Amino acid sequence: MGKTTGIEWTDHTFNPWIGCTKVSPGCANCYAKTRDDRHMLGPVGHWGPGAPRHVTSASNWREPLAWAKFWRKEGKRGKEFPAVNR
Repeated sequence: MGKTTGIEWTDHTFNPWIGCTKVSPGCANCYAKTRDDRHMLGPVGHWGPGAPRHVTSASNWREPLAWAKFWRKEGKRGKEFPAVNR
């Protein structure tokens, strides 16, 4: 299992924005949409054509730099999974 994720083949996940449009059958079990539906990150949902998208905070964008620093100190290479939303 990853250090900050339940995905066993990666150490971290990085989502640079909130919102997406389902584009393939692989989107059927989207964890990000489920999270948005559960927590309703704003007054409306962020999924579907024309739905509002939001860029995440500056601190979120700095997380991959902190992970890289950690892995350099460990002398290893981390496995980060960037989520690609459409």
